[in-house]
Amino acid sequence: MRDYPPAPQIHRVGCPGVSARLVSLPTAEIALRFPNGVMHNCYHFHQNPRGVVEPVVYPEHPYRPSTNRPEGARVPLCAVCRGTHGDDEVEGGGLLLSTGRPRLILPGEIAEADPSGLILPGNR
Repeated sequence: MRDYPPAPQIHRVGCPGVSARLVSLPTAEIALRFPNGVMHNCYHFHQNPRGVVEPVVYPEHPYRPSTNRPEGARVPLCAVCRGTHGDDEVEGGGLLLSTGRPRLILPGEIAEADPSGLILPGNR
């Protein structure tokens, strides 16, 4: 059983609604790394070989179970953020950050040895 972080939004490469600084990934890798991601109307899993993962900042909220429970998820996904809130803590401006997995890298912070986190837009 596993926990899911808050869901990012997935865009096609070149979508005008996405920051040019985000890196594109192969669709297969997006499916593995972000299985709870939400597809923007510009992106389709079967039509786009690559996509761009845009982190989404959700307002602070309590866990509200939905009817969506992916195989292997510890609990159903939250109806607000599509995460499971497992081991998450609220930090700086209501951002949900994980304490048990590689954490998100916020603007102004320097990535440690493993820069696998996501950079969120805005300031903390």
